[in-house]
Amino acid sequence: MKIDFEIVRYQDHELKVSHHKVPDPKGTVFCFPGAGYNYMGPCLYYTSSSLMQKGFNILNFEYDFRAFRLNEDTVDGHRDFFHLMMEYGSKISETTNKMALAKSIGTKIIATDEQDSFDKIIWLTPLIHEDFVQNQIIHLADKSLVLIGSEDPCYKPELISAQRDANVRVKLIDGADHSFDIPGDVQKSIIRMNSIVDTVKSFV
Repeated sequence: MKIDFEIVRYQDHELKVSHHKVPDPKGTVFCFPGAGYNYMGPCLYYTSSSLMQKGFNILNFEYDFRAFRLNEDTVDGHRDFFHLMMEYGSKISETTNKMALAKSIGTKIIATDEQDSFDKIIWLTPLIHEDFVQNQIIHLADKSLVLIGSEDPCYKPELISAQRDANVRVKLIDGADHSFDIPGDVQKSIIRMNSIVDTVKSFV
């Protein structure tokens, strides 16, 4: 495996990019993390690692909106940031088959666009309380997988029901919070993480 690293400047941001390349890749997974949850966080690390084992290149973007906010904290501002990442990623990606793996605020970023670039989209703890995120998941139902915990503050039963009615594939993680942890129970957290990885592998 080969790993390339680069830093891209955008406004006051340092966008760190790492490209993990395998021989004869089946495609590329574009990884969009949370605000302060990078690709080394458990749910992104294990899901992306399992996809790499299945023969996919992994293109990780790393940003920190806790330290540096976008100049325009709006849908348009996030869309511009997404277009920057896609423009850069498309230049270095060597495959036509592309998937998105997004966590938390990463789901907000990718929901700003039509997503014609991606064959499949995996939404981890999506911010479905934002109307445009929920609407985009339903709009892209045929290519979407949603994973969310029952104890996640973003979880709304009526919104998940609407997704299922639209034939979105949904995996509800019982007892899990926004990090997919089961508070106070390490063993159950590990079991749930295994379930998450298995669900993602089956979807792909």
